[in-house]
Amino acid sequence: MEPGAGQHSDEQLDAFAAWERAAWETRAQPYAADLTRLTGPGAQPLLDAAGVTVGTRVLDVATGPGVVAAAALARFAEVTAVDQSAPMVEIATRFGIDAQVASADDLPFADGAFDAVVAGFLLNHLARPELVVAELARVCRGRLAMTVWDVPDR
Repeated sequence: MEPGAGQHSDEQLDAFAAWERAAWETRAQPYAADLTRLTGPGAQPLLDAAGVTVGTRVLDVATGPGVVAAAALARFAEVTAVDQSAPMVEIATRFGIDAQVASADDLPFADGAFDAVVAGFLLNHLARPELVVAELARVCRGRLAMTVWDVPDR
């Protein structure tokens, strides 16, 4: 595709995706230490939107340090979490979360494997969000819920 207004070439999209992957390998500790205070408050509304309750089999995609996954565990859900960053997965597993390294655009799960799929603040980090949303929907047999950053009016 030729880049135009609002479009990017495949090479540009691939470069952005590679940059995101590499950047999160070095950002895990600072993010876990500081930025979860900004993203953490979105965990409960995200889980509410996905209908996560006791016994819900939930996948937390782009778990980061596991804030949403931990909140789902507190609801006594059956939680699996993935992140493309090995250091993020390492942090999440320290909190008792069943987490593994996996790319959001190629999840290692069967179709309809989860009652709910959640992703907190993932979309802004994707080169091809439409492909990832389709992949999340593929593994979800119930509700899919996502949070995104928004630019305030002021």
